Amino acid sequence: MLGEILSHMKEDTTESEIVRKMREKYEAPEGKIEADVHKVVAELRKIGAIEGK
Repeated sequence: MLGEILSHMKEDTTESEIVRKMREKYEAPEGKIEADVHKVVAELRKIGAIEGK
């Protein structure tokens, strides 16, 4: 899943848009995809790999 999240980030996109695209492709318990995407984005921001709030 990490690789797919990163591939979506190659485009100008938002966290919400990444979640939407992944929910279209994968079935997961409520909130799982959102939590996973948020965790990856937060870690990337923490290490300075991406900018944003």
